Amino acid sequence: MSMLDSLFAYMERGLGFTVGMTPETGPRGIGVESRAGYEVRSWGSKTYEYGPRVDGASPVRPVKHSNVRLADGSLLDSRPGYGANAGKGPLRGLGGPMLGIGMSSYFIYQGYQENGMRGAFDAGVLDVSASAAIGKFAFDRTAGTGAKAGQTVTSATKAWTPLGRSALVGMGVVGFGAYTGATIGQDMMGTPGAIAGGFAGGGLMKWGLKNPKTAIATALVAGGLKMVGEGAYDTLKSGYRRSQERKGLDTAGDTAAFYTRQAVTMRQRAMQSIHKSHTNARSALGQEATFMHMPERNYFSTYRKRGNMV
Repeated sequence: MSMLDSLFAYMERGLGFTVGMTPETGPRGIGVESRAGYEVRSWGSKTYEYGPRVDGASPVRPVKHSNVRLADGSLLDSRPGYGANAGKGPLRGLGGPMLGIGMSSYFIYQGYQENGMRGAFDAGVLDVSASAAIGKFAFDRTAGTGAKAGQTVTSATKAWTPLGRSALVGMGVVGFGAYTGATIGQDMMGTPGAIAGGFAGGGLMKWGLKNPKTAIATALVAGGLKMVGEGAYDTLKSGYRRSQERKGLDTAGDTAAFYTRQAVTMRQRAMQSIHKSHTNARSALGQEATFMHMPERNYFSTYRKRGNMV
């Protein structure tokens, strides 16, 4: 399979996930067997087998629950909620798909309300990108060995809870990482960023679920380094302020106070600040308060680094 086919297969899974088509893992996510490279997915009460994508096409065929074998050797239709036990009626099993379609539609509608068709497109890309990551990382795919060589077992990735390991919580954790990563990536690089960010975020959460002790240790180390860095910065800033105060200068605090220390009247203070800041006075007259109290106007702010310091 080429890299392009792999990307299309990845996004195809995400598109299916947004409309409620998910990898079938059986009751409590115990796992479903399939041929290597193939995957059984469910949409409502129906199941389908997806083959590997080759030359832009992914073979899909419906399969009966009686032909789907679980990891424990039993057949899918022998379990409650499947096959003849799935209930009756034209809408049976459609709760999940309807929920998925409804949520995706709501996200797209929100995007349209915020930024028209562009917003709707971005919301759709974000949803599909995150869903693709969930479809990949919220499930374990284990290759069979020995007598089961050539088979793959697809099961749900589970997370630890006080009540036991939960597939639902595992999917929620991966989903949180996927949506967070896709959102950050989209803000930075648009559509490619959303795809890459969703993949990275979902993959990171999957790694954390598989290596909880290492993940916790890494988080603690990162948090500690952040606190040490902030403490060192504050210490240096305080030392600089004291050294400047000893010189009779205040270049570590509010620039407005430094500019206007010798002013007597409010008008004189405003005019003095305009003169010392070397601005065009006509553009500032009548807006003295706005000019003097702009946010983050001090020598440690990033405001002037963006080219906006006047």
